[in-house]
Amino acid sequence: MLTPLNTFQLEQTRSFYNRFTNKLSDEVWNLIHPFHQLRMTEKGEVLVATGQICDWFALVLEGTFRYFHQVKDKEVVGEFYLPGNTISSFSSYITGLPSRITVDSLEKGALVVISKEAEQSIAALFPDYYRVSKLVKDKLYITNYQRYITHLLDNAETRYLHLLKQRPELLQSVHQYMIASYLGITPEAFSRIRKKIATEKLEPR
Repeated sequence: MLTPLNTFQLEQTRSFYNRFTNKLSDEVWNLIHPFHQLRMTEKGEVLVATGQICDWFALVLEGTFRYFHQVKDKEVVGEFYLPGNTISSFSSYITGLPSRITVDSLEKGALVVISKEAEQSIAALFPDYYRVSKLVKDKLYITNYQRYITHLLDNAETRYLHLLKQRPELLQSVHQYMIASYLGITPEAFSRIRKKIATEKLEPR
């Protein structure tokens, strides 16, 4: 169910735009903010199922989300989304083809949703929107590329250390078996790596 944003949620959404542009005047903001809608999610709720066409993207205000591939009887986690991130089945959104991933909510959350139709209306009222959109997509591309490179070139311990440095909040909010899947290792290997790193930190130098 989609509902209008309250004052605080509007401020959060405008702050997101302001990270990428200084051209969002009060006049323009008052014109475009009605095209942004709130979606509250429940733990375990599927936002996009494999095979569905995704016609929206969203800004995460609250909660933790992920996407995963189903490989036989195994879920392979591709990404996690936290407050401040944008979320969608992006390939499906851009191409109009059925999604090959599932996107779900790991806890109760709140999203600011923009449909394809709404995006066109926003861009017509706010020409700098396309610049904002490009910057957001560039950031997403860089994130995905870095993830691809680390899986290709780095060993499991290096991947874990990178995650520990870049996204330590995930270790507090996500089940270990999901993080292991995200890192491309078994839960047992993940546990061994964590213990090894913790022991090394405790040892005197």
